[in-house]
Amino acid sequence: MKKGMIAIMVFGAILLNGCKKDNVEKEFTLEMKINGVRWVAAKNVAGLYNTSTNGINITGQTGDELVSVSRDNVTGNGTYVIPSGNMNALVLKGGSVLPYTASSSKVKSHGSVTVLSQSSSAISYIKNIEADFSGVLYDSFGTDSVVITEGKLRYQ
Repeated sequence: MKKGMIAIMVFGAILLNGCKKDNVEKEFTLEMKINGVRWVAAKNVAGLYNTSTNGINITGQTGDELVSVSRDNVTGNGTYVIPSGNMNALVLKGGSVLPYTASSSKVKSHGSVTVLSQSSSAISYIKNIEADFSGVLYDSFGTDSVVITEGKLRYQ
């Protein structure tokens, strides 16, 4: 439960930070396939790396569907593969929150995030990132899963 609350708080901070505008107009683009269906974020797109907690969060929204993918134990650019660390996905759809996780404790789960680049933000310990990601993540009961493939976050 504690991890869930932390994820929701991080998610809120990302949304607030994602709404800030710089003098130089740069935008994130986010796309992926969710269970084989192409999904492209239309708004509230952000990708952040918190160097003080070593966690990243990627988020975006289209219509009433919001997707957030987070990964812990990140130390900079590179590929981070389960079973080390945890990868979480929150899908908010039609008012329902659907949490999924890939970790060593969920045997059938797997996932990876590749941090391609980092750039500074208005907060010294927060970096904007570009990343690729994919995974098979399971709910807390291990019965329902979400398959994310071809995930791409770019900062342009």
